Amino acid sequence: MKTIKKILKKTFLYKPLLGIKNGIIHTFYPFGYIRNYVLFPIAGFLRINHIPPFYNQYKYIDDIRDKYKGKRCFIIATGPSLRMQDVERLENEITIGMNSFYRIYDKTQFRPTFYVTLDPDVQSALWKNYHGNVGGLAKEMVFMNSIVKERAKGVNYLPYCYQNHWFKIFTKDFDYAKNLKFTKDLLFGIYDKYTITNAAIDLAIHLGCKEIYLIGVDCNYSGPTQYFVNPGSGTHDMNQYEAYCTQKAMMTGYRFMEQETKKIGVKVYNATRGGMLEEFERIDFDEVIARKMMNQES
Repeated sequence: MKTIKKILKKTFLYKPLLGIKNGIIHTFYPFGYIRNYVLFPIAGFLRINHIPPFYNQYKYIDDIRDKYKGKRCFIIATGPSLRMQDVERLENEITIGMNSFYRIYDKTQFRPTFYVTLDPDVQSALWKNYHGNVGGLAKEMVFMNSIVKERAKGVNYLPYCYQNHWFKIFTKDFDYAKNLKFTKDLLFGIYDKYTITNAAIDLAIHLGCKEIYLIGVDCNYSGPTQYFVNPGSGTHDMNQYEAYCTQKAMMTGYRFMEQETKKIGVKVYNATRGGMLEEFERIDFDEVIARKMMNQES
């Protein structure tokens, strides 16, 4: 196969054939154009208009709409700035954990209110670690990407849409903000905005939260220490170029999300200790926790 590829590269047919191949993949692949630009919005329209069976299999999303209306929520990412003692101080808060956060569970009794992961590779790693029963990852609900065909016990699946930028993330042009979309109705679905943290913000908004605090969102992929705990088999080590592209794309997503949350009157704060995320207003984590304690005492 490698020999044939080398021969083709030397002919004028190589580029046209490569274009045809990529066109087919990007059109019919599960992450491709037909699913994301045609099927996803149609199914979303049917869900929000309660048309069975499209609505029935996602009714649980409707059931939690505005469940925590007016409350505050903490989204816990897994950057190296995250501290175990900070996590445990959130025991009585509404919290959303994500991706490899479960890897601290052997060190603490803390469990987030909700858990979300939308990367199929991370989902596969979770199934292997928990033998298909992942309901215990959260106090209330665990959410995963509906694009996978496997189904695990205790999981609620979210309709998820990858936009065109998904295919271009490792190119030299990073300005794909025009392709980003936002909907505050989780029943319609979630649009990919480069990072799982933005999906967690979508979930918090659907729950009715008006103040959202991010912790452990370092957004720094340069250097060896990128995570609070070893993320395991769901990720791979990035080279310098991939790290640069990922970081640049994520910042684009965060800028977009900051603008959209402002429009609907939801305030997102970055309570991370350090890090490189400046798209959201900075706030001191200790101050936020102390504020609630003072209110309770008064």
